[in-house]
Amino acid sequence: KRIKPPVGAQINWGHPLAQGLQRCYLMNEGGGRVARDLARQDHASFASAPTPPTYDVSLFGKSLKFPNATDAENGPITGYIPGKVFTWVVRFIPTNWSDYSSLVTHAGVSYMLMNVVTGSGSFWSPDGLGGVTLGITGLSLNRPYEIALVREGDSLTNGYKGYLNGVLQGQANSGVWTGAEGVRIGSRRDTVSQNLIGWMD
Repeated sequence: KRIKPPVGAQINWGHPLAQGLQRCYLMNEGGGRVARDLARQDHASFASAPTPPTYDVSLFGKSLKFPNATDAENGPITGYIPGKVFTWVVRFIPTNWSDYSSLVTHAGVSYMLMNVVTGSGSFWSPDGLGGVTLGITGLSLNRPYEIALVREGDSLTNGYKGYLNGVLQGQANSGVWTGAEGVRIGSRRDTVSQNLIGWMD
């Protein structure tokens, strides 16, 4: 069982895993309507949410609990615009499969969607990911998971990779893609029924 660092912890930038880190949201504030970023101070607000997520204690320790799938802008909104190469890693506990559950999303014409639905991964982009699972299947409600979506660049064979709990599950080819807006955590700007219901670490 991995417990997250306490509030006030700092990133060791000399550690190999910190190299290239763009954002790091621990979701351990315990209150308020902000998720603080340890990497670039891009603190993500969810102040506008009608039914905002709340901080509570999960299997991960202090975590952000998303209670409602249908509120617009329910989750934290970041200023992070992804480049052509990125790795998104999320630890979460799903508690309902009512619709697509957004983990990390970049909306608009150049969308990039990291979702789960009915026990499987669901990854979408205009350059080749058309709802593929990337081999991530067999998920159950009320259990903790760590999912990673890796994009290694444009026009690459197996340029997309999906990991479940640190183990490579599947791959897909990439095309040409460019990020255009800040990503959201646990919700999707242009589809209000696809917010996560569950815990986000």
